[in-house]
Amino acid sequence: MLSRQLYWIMNWSMLLDGLLFWWLIFDPRSPAITSALGYGKRILLLALVAIPQMILGAWIVFSRGMVYDVYEVCGRAWPMPPETDQLLGGLLTWIPPAMMSIIGILIVLRRAMHEDGKFPKSRSMAGGNA
Repeated sequence: MLSRQLYWIMNWSMLLDGLLFWWLIFDPRSPAITSALGYGKRILLLALVAIPQMILGAWIVFSRGMVYDVYEVCGRAWPMPPETDQLLGGLLTWIPPAMMSIIGILIVLRRAMHEDGKFPKSRSMAGGNA
């Protein structure tokens, strides 16, 4: 945060990273007929991302001391007490990402259930021994 250029690079790289992640999760191609990531793996990825995010957010919320002491050097975006800032930051790290992961899991489950049975599992199962 002390270097404006590095701060903007960090923000833009996180935006790009997030867009690529959600594109992988919501890839419109069917895993049954393409090489796209399977629905189970997509759900597993969402769970693996959500768990550390929730743990980190809860840790920030319930920490007794200040977690981000860098704000003492660079200042805060809004005039508020450090404890309130940390509490809000922890809640924003904890609740919205967990909610988005759950919604993502539900969307992927819906797509998997909607697609179930539309495509044969393999040629040998669908057409016999050819």
